[in-house]
Amino acid sequence: EFALKIINNIQPFGGTNLSGGIEEAINLFCREKLTGNRTNYQNSMVIFSDGDANEGITNPNQLINKMIDQMNLMGKGNHVNITTCASGRHRHNLLYRISEEFSSDAFYFIDDSSSIELDMIKPLILRKTAVASDIKIYIDCHQSLQMNKNKMMCNFMCCDDDDQVGIGHRNAPMDERSCHYSHCQHVEYYIHDLAESMVKHLTCYLKLPSTDLQALQDQTAVTIELIYRDLFTNKICKRKLAIPFSKLPQHTLQSTEKSLILSGQQKARRTACYGLHHAAELLQRGKTTRQSIRVLNQTIDDIRQHCQGVSDMIRSESSSCLTSYVNPLVDVLQHCLKLIDSPSKATWAKIKALASSLEREMPTTTATNAVNRSNSDTVLFQSVSITAKMHELLDNLLAIYNQKGLDQDALESYKLQIKHLLLKACQAIPQQSATI
Repeated sequence: EFALKIINNIQPFGGTNLSGGIEEAINLFCREKLTGNRTNYQNSMVIFSDGDANEGITNPNQLINKMIDQMNLMGKGNHVNITTCASGRHRHNLLYRISEEFSSDAFYFIDDSSSIELDMIKPLILRKTAVASDIKIYIDCHQSLQMNKNKMMCNFMCCDDDDQVGIGHRNAPMDERSCHYSHCQHVEYYIHDLAESMVKHLTCYLKLPSTDLQALQDQTAVTIELIYRDLFTNKICKRKLAIPFSKLPQHTLQSTEKSLILSGQQKARRTACYGLHHAAELLQRGKTTRQSIRVLNQTIDDIRQHCQGVSDMIRSESSSCLTSYVNPLVDVLQHCLKLIDSPSKATWAKIKALASSLEREMPTTTATNAVNRSNSDTVLFQSVSITAKMHELLDNLLAIYNQKGLDQDALESYKLQIKHLLLKACQAIPQQSATI
């Protein structure tokens, strides 16, 4: 009754000071780090806002730089993983930028059709089930082998002018990047954390040297170094892989069927990402909806054409592995066509949420809803273990609701949705890639 009285006495007013709340939250982490109260834990924050920032620091670049400076006070190797959840009829560019900079999660957008309890549970489960954090990947080419950096660009790639991989050292989102040098021999990636059963794919485009490759067969072509913190032991682990020239296919026909399918899947995913970013950018610039619709339709055609080309090189019985992955991507693009056809102030945020989900291979609210409304048999990026954890948490919530005598209808509805997701995820297991 006392809490209810306080809530009823709250006077509504218009103002969203995101920077003030974020600054205070990061300061809490800094104080705990300096006092040594807690040592073996993850620094995580979930920001939920239904308003656009209109107080405090509202410029994204200024706020991000200040947040990086604050986190640097925590010492090397320490950062705060920040997931952002937006709702309401705003563009939410600030929340989107924060999500892209300080988290490997997707950007979340929650609307009236969302299951809020399930959506808010997801980032918590991803942190709870994380097996590795502070993940750094270094890829180096040797001899005269080079990488096409423009084609390899993704949200996890780090800037050229930084000496270390880490928080605040990454490039802008895929659609906003520019690179002065197309080819290089060294690239770096940074991933905040990785939950169990989740996968990440980093595409590598190689330009073979013009010299006699036969003479280089026993030489090292590419080295990949992986450094991460094992969250079970809290120790820093290192792995290194050397790939000789003899293992590199010199043309497409030398690739294995499994490699062709996997590369086809990832090319389709990246194409879908670029199309969504481009369509959202056109909306942001005030262009007509016809231009965004044209971009998405062309993206769908490009994906289908590419998949047909890959299918022509593999066995017909294996092509289902490709189509089962690509169909949900097309469903997402078609869902966005409907959003743009009947636009609202939230359309940009919904499309960017979907784009970040595909780019980061992470579940997000809008993407999941779009796929579930389709006839697809696959739920992208929704692993069995994560879905099972959501089921377990809902059981606990039902017990609490029952104990307190609260209405359980909504939770029962969510539980049915989780069972449906779990069933579809289990059905898709044989088609999921095990590549990390």
